[in-house]
Parts: sequence; structure tokens; C-alpha cells
Amino acid sequence: MSQLQNYLEEYLSLRQALGYKLRTYSSSLKDFVRFAKATNTMSITTELALTWAMKPATADPKWWAYRLRLVHHFARFVHGRDPETQVPPLDLLPYCQRRKQPHFYSEGQMNRIVAAAETLPSHNGLRGLTYSTLFILIWVSGLRISEALGLDRDDVDPINDLLTIHNTKFNKSRLVPVQPSTSQALQHYARRRDQIFPRPKVPAFFLTVFGTRPTVAVADMTFRKLCCQIGIRNPSQKKGPRIHDIRHTFAVRTLIDLYRNDHDIDQGLHSLAVYLGHAGPSSTFWYLSAVPELMELVRDRLDRKGGVS
Repeated sequence: MSQLQNYLEEYLSLRQALGYKLRTYSSSLKDFVRFAKATNTMSITTELALTWAMKPATADPKWWAYRLRLVHHFARFVHGRDPETQVPPLDLLPYCQRRKQPHFYSEGQMNRIVAAAETLPSHNGLRGLTYSTLFILIWVSGLRISEALGLDRDDVDPINDLLTIHNTKFNKSRLVPVQPSTSQALQHYARRRDQIFPRPKVPAFFLTVFGTRPTVAVADMTFRKLCCQIGIRNPSQKKGPRIHDIRHTFAVRTLIDLYRNDHDIDQGLHSLAVYLGHAGPSSTFWYLSAVPELMELVRDRLDRKGGVS
């Protein structure tokens, strides 16, 4: 095993210990190390990083920038052990990530989506109940779709109005308090689910009509079809309202409530970040897009407090 491979294993182990989910990160850097070995390069150089990053030649520049960023961070780690290592500057392949404009759902739109979900056909009646309850839960809690579908029966505590979210982004777990009305809706779902599947094969809280855990892909496809059905998404276009936009909407609605009730915004953002499972408030800013109602509230507070929000 080459020294660069040793550094890579150490680097990946460190990132994993810090809670990062490596996904394509690991395979891409292993490919870079193989590329370095094939070119008989013992240390990382800027030229090597650029040559590898810009493959394939027909790829999107965003892909090149992503690959260069992987090597950049890895090279910074290796430089502390091998002074000959060159850290390739990120501006050699600049790419400005453009954020997808989220769709902000009104309460009326969500009511229509849930109503449409309730009518989804199935041989045992569970499909409509599963998806209508799932979408309600995301609307009132801001959970990621993967977190909601990852819930097991033991993770739902209706007595204390708590959900336990396990090993999500950054391998973090957290408790998510919900309103008593949400707990009642989840209990109603659980009773009907248990009537249909009294001895389920999986511990999942939400079940498909076959008694398995729903997948994110199928839930997303179902949601998109419902949006087309009620007329808020064009079926001929790839882009449009997404299920993840419910989480954006939850964050913005929460901030609007903070302004309306004249709460401390800094403290409120910190609490929101914890509730959403973010590493800190800076991650939460990603969700807080400007909407007219929010901008009006911000302006009013600035006017009242002489420019201090």
C-alpha cells in the first residue's frame, strides 16, 4: 500500500468519526489515489489534481469543481504530514453553486395535497392513509423525508409527544417535540396500520400496502404526481415543487412567527437549527428565503427599532 493510500484511509476514518457520511466522497478519492499511482506520482501536486479533476473532458464544470474541492481538502490534510504536498487552489476551477428556488406552500395547497393523498387507491386502504399522514407530519415538523420514513414504531412516543430521530445527517440523533394533535394523528394512523398488519415484518412506523418501509424515491414520485394532480406542478416540466420544499416552508413559517410575536431572532434561529437537526444557525440560513410576508415583518421591526433587527 502506498503512503498516499495510507493518508487516504486515515483521512476518511477521521471524517467518518466526525459524523460525515462519505457516500461518493470515498470512492472518488480512492479513484484519485489510483490515478496518482498510475502516473507514478508520490505526492499531490496542483497539476495532478487538475488533470484528474477535469475528467471526463465532456463533464459539467460543476463536476470538475466538485472533484477539485475533494482533492483540495484531502491535500490540506496530507500537507501536515508531507510538506511536499501542494494544495490546489479552489479558484482554479471556480463554480458558483446556484441554489434551487424553493416553492413555498400555502396552507391551502398543503390541505389539497393531503386531501388528494387520502384518495390514493390501494387494495387494503393503507396507501392513502400512509401518504396523507406522512405529508402532514413533514408539514408540522419540518422533518427531512428520509427522517420521517426512517421512523420506527419505538421512535414515536405519543404519551410525551416526542419523536426520536436516529443517525441522520452528520450521524446525529435528536428528540423532536410535536403538538398533541400531531401525536393523535400518528396514533390514529398506527391503529389502522396495525389492523391491516398486526404482525409486520419490519419495525417501520410508516408502511406500504405490502407491509414494507416506503422508500424516499417512491414517496417523492407520489408527491410530485399529487402536485401535478392539484395543478401546482406542470407534468411536462422536470422542475417544480418538491417534497423537500415543505421543510423550507416550515423554516420560513417559523421565522415569520418569531417576527410576528416579537421574539428574539438570534435565540429563535438557534432553537430552530437544533430542532431541524442542523450543525448551527449558519446551516439554517439556507432555508430562509425572502418571501413578501417575511420581508414586511423584517422592515416593520427595523422601523420600530431604528435599524436593529
